[in-house]
Amino acid sequence: MTFEAPKTKEFAAVLNHLSVDRNALVVTDDYNETAVLSSRNIPGVTVLTAPEVNVLDVVAHDKLILTKEAAAKLEEVLG
Repeated sequence: MTFEAPKTKEFAAVLNHLSVDRNALVVTDDYNETAVLSSRNIPGVTVLTAPEVNVLDVVAHDKLILTKEAAAKLEEVLG
């Protein structure tokens, strides 16, 4: 999930394409400042890196969105 510039409209379009219309947790493999800045004006959306995620974060959100790289990193950390 990469963006050239921090644009809330583009981030919202990605969420809309994924049918995410409410409380969502987006997990990336590494810190992605553009994603963080793009999502900060969307209510209910949180962007974290894989090492930052904990069980409370997951259960507090209705939707969980992982990048492929984040899923691999989570598997490394948890498995």
